[in-house]
Amino acid sequence: MFRQVTVGDIIVELWRQFPRLTGNLLSIILNIRGFLTLLFEWQMKRVSLLVVFVSLSGCAMTSDVMDTGNGTYMISAQAAPVRGGAAGANEVAYKDANKFCAQKGPGMHAIVLTADSRDVYQGSVGGSWNQNSGSFGGGVFAAGNADLHFRCGT
Repeated sequence: MFRQVTVGDIIVELWRQFPRLTGNLLSIILNIRGFLTLLFEWQMKRVSLLVVFVSLSGCAMTSDVMDTGNGTYMISAQAAPVRGGAAGANEVAYKDANKFCAQKGPGMHAIVLTADSRDVYQGSVGGSWNQNSGSFGGGVFAAGNADLHFRCGT
């Protein structure tokens, strides 16, 4: 009925089928490689677009509003150079202070008591060299910080 198959029989059959199997295997490997190459290129384009978008949009953020007593509050903000440095930080802090006061009741807004802002200068230097040439460059960028002391009123 059934013939017993030995390891030797399997090896002989694989050796006989080797040209057909290796051709199919090579085709599969090349197809997978092509797919992975396309996938990698597509992912790199997405990452590049994301880096450009984040670089151009800049960053600005504020702290939570802190209660400093006697009905006064303080908020701190930081803004990247693209967002305007200290001026951008003041704008972001004032908007968030107004949002905070609007939650206190209708018609409430922030009344600024004091505003302290400063530019924080950040430097960047870099270079590269190879056998034929080299380059070197850098820049100074002014990010901004702002502290706003305020109370809420109408």
